[in-house]
Amino acid sequence: MSIGVEIQKNQREILIHLTDTAYNRLVKHPPRYHVAVKEQMSRILTAQEQEQFFLPAGQISIWH
Repeated sequence: MSIGVEIQKNQREILIHLTDTAYNRLVKHPPRYHVAVKEQMSRILTAQEQEQFFLPAGQISIWH
């Protein structure tokens, strides 16, 4: 393998690791503060606003 191909492989592995880490921290195990904000917004927003900001179950968003 040439040096250029090796660098590209390493960059890809780093990006995959960073993406997995971000997904685990924000989507699978969100900070308690974010969960609390979501709960507060759910109590305050109208049904129409909730539909606008929250995706249906099964879809990924920053709130789920």
